[in-house]
Amino acid sequence: MPWRSTLPVEKKKLSNGTRYRYRKLVKGVHIRSPFVFPTSKAAATAEAEAVQQFMITGKIPSISSDTPEPTETIHQLLNRRIQWLRDHRSQRHARDNNDLFRQVFKFAPEWEDLPVQDLTAEAVSKWADKWAEDLTKRGKSRLRVNKALVNLQAAFNCPWESRRAERTYAYNPFALIERYSIEKKAKRVPTIRQAKKVLKAAQAGEKRLFIEVQIETGARPGEAMKIKISDVSFSPPSIVLYTRKKRGGSLTPRRVPISKEFADRLKRWIRKSGNSVYLFQQDGREEPRTERWALNLQMKACKDAKVPYFTLHCWRHWHASKLVREKKSLVQIKERLGHESISTTDKYIHDLMGV
Repeated sequence: MPWRSTLPVEKKKLSNGTRYRYRKLVKGVHIRSPFVFPTSKAAATAEAEAVQQFMITGKIPSISSDTPEPTETIHQLLNRRIQWLRDHRSQRHARDNNDLFRQVFKFAPEWEDLPVQDLTAEAVSKWADKWAEDLTKRGKSRLRVNKALVNLQAAFNCPWESRRAERTYAYNPFALIERYSIEKKAKRVPTIRQAKKVLKAAQAGEKRLFIEVQIETGARPGEAMKIKISDVSFSPPSIVLYTRKKRGGSLTPRRVPISKEFADRLKRWIRKSGNSVYLFQQDGREEPRTERWALNLQMKACKDAKVPYFTLHCWRHWHASKLVREKKSLVQIKERLGHESISTTDKYIHDLMGV
């Protein structure tokens, strides 16, 4: 019976992505490999084989960094992508991609064990048409397929840390597939009356302040939740927001100016918060408020205000539309919203205005 590893393998982030190695002490002898395996499972399997060979021959198997890597399956690649998103983006981003990838395998179960390099553009096209046809029959938008194509193209475009690094897989079949035409809708922006009613309905104190931060800064909900008290400045009045929505997933700061009146409200709240680390902190823990907390407060505020529910992200749309009304330049809006490129801001504004 093959020997099975009971210890976790080691991992390391390299220029071509995360790689794994095994290291095992057997009868006083260290058996180890370089970081060449794309998954922990592949490293554990190789470790089991190496230990078994050592037990039989008494010789340590030689594995150099030039040893061809085990073939990576599509399922393994997507699992790596989800873990990377969890480490470099956010739990929500990883969860959304995980849900999307599960639907992908629903319409192409044969892809799970298929080597990445064996997937063709023809197979992708057939899969996309099959899913799109199912959505159309059920009266659903094909936008879901387009999102899957975009996310799968990004997953195959590894390593994800750098756009300049040599690609692990030179052939990306998802880049060759044309996206489906869909009916585009303008981004939801609450009216002035709706915004005032929801803000008034929000519980005074922390919950109302959380909404006000988004209105004042245009922060993404996740950025607002993670604001530390040390990120707030009063001279000049400003807040530092951090985002991972950048190429490579680096945590990138941007300083957003705020009004003196709002800064004074923040100062009063911070004095009441005592020794808290975060502006919006969990009770009894030095951790930021959760996504569920933010979602619940928005749902309750809309319900109490008798306003049709709109998401927390719509406050960001509200802020962006305010900047447009004030005739701010694209560069100013880009810096304010924390977009990586001016083209992203241009598209964002067009979607916002429904053009």
